[in-house]
Amino acid sequence: MDYLSEIRVRAEAERLRAESLRNASKSAARWLASLINRIASKSAERRLVAELSQLDDRSLRDIGLDRVQLQNVAKRIVANENWRRDAA
Repeated sequence: MDYLSEIRVRAEAERLRAESLRNASKSAARWLASLINRIASKSAERRLVAELSQLDDRSLRDIGLDRVQLQNVAKRIVANENWRRDAA
Protein backbone atom coordinates (compact mmCIF):
# COMPACT_ATOMS: atom_id res chain seq x y z
CA MET A 1 0.00 0.00 0.00
CA ASP A 2 1.45 3.31 -1.00
CA TYR A 3 1.52 6.38 1.20
CA LEU A 4 -1.46 8.11 -0.47
CA SER A 5 -3.67 5.03 -0.08
CA GLU A 6 -2.71 4.78 3.57
CA ILE A 7 -3.69 8.41 4.15
CA ARG A 8 -7.05 7.81 2.43
CA VAL A 9 -7.72 4.76 4.59
CA ARG A 10 -6.86 6.67 7.76
CA ALA A 11 -9.04 9.60 6.73
CA GLU A 12 -11.97 7.28 6.02
CA ALA A 13 -11.48 5.54 9.37
CA GLU A 14 -11.42 8.91 11.15
CA ARG A 15 -14.59 10.02 9.30
CA LEU A 16 -16.37 6.81 10.30
CA ARG A 17 -15.24 7.22 13.90
CA ALA A 18 -16.48 10.82 14.02
CA GLU A 19 -19.82 9.81 12.50
CA SER A 20 -20.18 7.02 15.04
CA LEU A 21 -19.46 9.42 17.90
CA ARG A 22 -22.04 11.91 16.56
CA ASN A 23 -24.66 9.18 16.35
CA ALA A 24 -23.85 7.98 19.86
CA SER A 25 -24.10 11.50 21.29
CA LYS A 26 -27.46 12.07 19.53
CA SER A 27 -28.74 8.80 20.94
CA ALA A 28 -27.56 9.72 24.43
CA ALA A 29 -29.20 13.14 24.14
CA ARG A 30 -32.53 11.56 23.10
CA TRP A 31 -32.31 9.10 25.99
CA LEU A 32 -31.56 11.89 28.47
CA ALA A 33 -34.42 14.05 27.16
CA SER A 34 -36.76 11.08 27.47
CA LEU A 35 -35.61 10.44 31.04
CA ILE A 36 -36.08 14.08 32.01
CA ASN A 37 -39.57 14.09 30.47
CA ARG A 38 -40.56 10.96 32.40
CA ILE A 39 -39.26 12.43 35.67
CA ALA A 40 -41.09 15.71 35.02
CA SER A 41 -44.32 13.84 34.20
CA LYS A 42 -44.16 11.74 37.37
CA SER A 43 -43.43 14.84 39.43
CA ALA A 44 -46.41 16.66 37.87
CA GLU A 45 -48.62 13.63 38.58
CA ARG A 46 -47.58 13.57 42.25
CA ARG A 47 -48.18 17.31 42.64
CA LEU A 48 -51.60 17.05 41.01
CA VAL A 49 -52.62 14.08 43.19
CA ALA A 50 -51.46 16.00 46.27
CA GLU A 51 -53.48 19.05 45.26
CA LEU A 52 -56.59 17.02 44.47
CA SER A 53 -56.20 15.06 47.72
CA GLN A 54 -56.51 18.30 49.65
CA LEU A 55 -60.07 18.75 48.41
CA ASP A 56 -62.82 17.41 50.60
CA ASP A 57 -65.12 14.62 49.41
CA ARG A 58 -67.94 17.00 48.59
CA SER A 59 -65.73 19.14 46.33
CA LEU A 60 -64.47 16.03 44.59
CA ARG A 61 -68.05 14.83 44.03
CA ASP A 62 -68.93 18.25 42.62
CA ILE A 63 -66.31 17.80 39.90
CA GLY A 64 -67.31 14.19 39.34
CA LEU A 65 -64.46 12.38 41.11
CA ASP A 66 -63.93 10.19 44.11
CA ARG A 67 -60.67 9.57 45.96
CA VAL A 68 -60.08 6.21 44.28
CA GLN A 69 -59.85 7.88 40.87
CA LEU A 70 -57.29 10.58 41.73
CA GLN A 71 -54.17 8.74 40.55
CA ASN A 72 -55.69 7.72 37.21
CA VAL A 73 -57.13 11.18 36.61
CA ALA A 74 -53.75 12.77 37.32
CA LYS A 75 -52.04 10.39 34.87
CA ARG A 76 -54.55 11.22 32.14
CA ILE A 77 -54.31 14.98 32.70
CA VAL A 78 -50.51 14.97 32.66
CA ALA A 79 -50.43 12.71 29.58
CA ASN A 80 -52.85 15.07 27.83
CA GLU A 81 -50.72 18.10 28.72
CA ASN A 82 -47.58 16.33 27.46
CA TRP A 83 -49.33 15.47 24.21
CA ARG A 84 -50.38 19.09 23.72
CA ARG A 85 -46.85 20.32 24.45
CA ASP A 86 -45.29 17.82 22.04
CA ALA A 87 -47.81 18.67 19.31
CA ALA A 88 -47.05 22.40 19.52
